[in-house]
Amino acid sequence: EWQVVDMGYTGAAQFLHRWMQSVLESIPKNESSSIYDDAITFHRDVAGHMVTFPRMCELIFIAGGSINPSKFRFLAPSVGHQGLVVTENMYRKDPAAVAPLLELRPPANVPELRMLLGVFEEHRKSIPNYGIFAGVLTPLLSATGGPWAWDDAVQGEALRALQVGLARATSRYMPDFSKPVHVFGDGSTKAGIS
Repeated sequence: EWQVVDMGYTGAAQFLHRWMQSVLESIPKNESSSIYDDAITFHRDVAGHMVTFPRMCELIFIAGGSINPSKFRFLAPSVGHQGLVVTENMYRKDPAAVAPLLELRPPANVPELRMLLGVFEEHRKSIPNYGIFAGVLTPLLSATGGPWAWDDAVQGEALRALQVGLARATSRYMPDFSKPVHVFGDGSTKAGIS
């Protein structure tokens, strides 16, 4: 029997998220939320916290979980977690988490472009129209030996589109399956539709 789920295992994050949601399902959604193995309670007053927080702890202990006191933040108006800022009934991207991505300078040569495209390639499923924008940049990869021909109006716009697309990507949000789910595919004439 497992006592600890290693986050390196396939499906560990999803397992922990589902486990925490099932443990806390009796607490109203407008009073608590969970992201992976972390639980958050939100109220407009201290009295609300004093009711929900002990109940949350009790449910976690009954389910065999444990609580790490070093992770506690009491009565905070917002909490940063996993690149998100969580406030009462709202999750939004943490601007500080995506700022380095948006501030990337354009590549100066083929090796820098190759590294940059590798980062975006890793997250291609989260970037709308990835294939279109990456397709504008990939011809520069064959420019070995010739002059570097970066055009800010063309390649620069494609790079900015990839940066903004990744910054806005919702891949770090757990889906709410009570709402409609939309699936988008990115097609290619060489690889078919994914």
